[in-house]
Amino acid sequence: MKPIAYTSHAEENLVARSIRREDVEQAVREADLLEESPPSRKVASKRYMDHLLGQEMLLRVITEEQAGCILVITLYKTSKIGKYLNRITT
Repeated sequence: MKPIAYTSHAEENLVARSIRREDVEQAVREADLLEESPPSRKVASKRYMDHLLGQEMLLRVITEEQAGCILVITLYKTSKIGKYLNRITT
């Protein structure tokens, strides 16, 4: 699998939103839901235990496939797990 790289915007979000890099990389590699996002991006959604809040959250990671890597464009976490994951279960 290709290495994962981050835009400066994504790096800033890691810090600002207190999201661990290993959680992002697990979401990209083992997404609970992977959606196409035109024109050439994907949105990976993964449930995870937020270390800061101590509760289950959903991590959403927007990526773009590059020649030598998977580039993380942006990322965010949300407590509204059902809003995104119910699309595949209903």
